Amino acid sequence: MKKKKNDDFLMSPTVDYCFKELLAYPEVRKGFVAAILGKNPEEIEF
Repeated sequence: MKKKKNDDFLMSPTVDYCFKELLAYPEVRKGFVAAILGKNPEEIEF
């Protein structure tokens, strides 16, 4: 069995890159912020 390496990364570089690319789109950013805040995306203003 492989032992999981204990890194101090918040997220892996691959996931971090994908997340950055997704958040480059305003609609995705708005939806993400709305989901975190538990609000309707129409209520979020940028």
